[in-house]
Amino acid sequence: MRIITSFVFLFTLNCWAEFPEQYAKKNYVELQKKLMGSQYFFSYQFKDEKNQIKKWQWSIPTNTNDYTSDQFGIPLERIQGDQIKIVEHDMRYFVEDAGVLRPDYSGLLNLYRPISYPLYQLYKKHTTENNLRGRQKIEFLLRFLQDYPYGLIPPNFNGRFVNGLLPVSEIFKTGWADCDSKSLLMATILSYDPDFQKRLAMIGVPGHALLGIQGIPRPYEKYVSYLGRKYIYAEPVGIVRTPFGRTNSPYTSSIQVYPLSIFDYGETPQQNQPVEASIQVGLSEKDCPESAFLLKYDLPDGTKKQQCVLSKAGKIINHGPSIIFDSNGEIKEKSVFEMGTKI
Repeated sequence: MRIITSFVFLFTLNCWAEFPEQYAKKNYVELQKKLMGSQYFFSYQFKDEKNQIKKWQWSIPTNTNDYTSDQFGIPLERIQGDQIKIVEHDMRYFVEDAGVLRPDYSGLLNLYRPISYPLYQLYKKHTTENNLRGRQKIEFLLRFLQDYPYGLIPPNFNGRFVNGLLPVSEIFKTGWADCDSKSLLMATILSYDPDFQKRLAMIGVPGHALLGIQGIPRPYEKYVSYLGRKYIYAEPVGIVRTPFGRTNSPYTSSIQVYPLSIFDYGETPQQNQPVEASIQVGLSEKDCPESAFLLKYDLPDGTKKQQCVLSKAGKIINHGPSIIFDSNGEIKEKSVFEMGTKI
């Protein structure tokens, strides 16, 4: 164990409040989160690259989501005044860089990738159906993130020092995120896209952070050069829907560039695997809310349905998650019901 007696934070943020400082939400944006059985269910309405309303719904196993949340951040009991105890074998996804403690962005990318896999599936479905390519995919994902409510994240979160970086697994639970949190979320989604997974970097600028994507900048686009590569700025925050290569502020210089690396599957922590695996498996009794039970049955068209239900006054009421599989066993539809009403 070592003790650092002085250290510098890259970002200085204000304390947590009921709603965070600078909270902003567009009037057409709708958010919903529910805990049903052993799953978190999320719903998010936003406008896509064509300015049309989209609504995405997905779920994450609670144990996987909460486990990854607990992995990031230095416990506050390790911090006393201007001293912090550094445990070298348990850096809690921070790295010491020239006397500065900063988040281990590549480590966090790999920790939270599986959490974002359902979002990648929705992203892939949209970009495929709309024949989006290259920059068009980036523009769509920027719209998705720019519409998500903004709020400053405090230095401490859930009893841990996080340096103002909200865990990806907490973004849709809290209902808002800031610049670096959205940028890391964007990176986790793009890390599954073969077009971009080896071209990502986190970029630190004064009081801010954003994502950089390696490419050939167009005239007047903002980028930073690092080790022979040009990373074009992707600004995932702001009321204005800022295009790829543009920024909300006139950044004159970059502080640091942190290229992001994807670990080989053999190096990826085993506890991160169940999310992807769970996408392809069916429901179990533990996925149903309290007092509900699971029904499984075949439909006349060859599809199969699994549905959590309640028995009330002699009637069966849909209550909890529902999955319909096509004749090939692939998931055709996922939805959630609350006392008979689809949400």
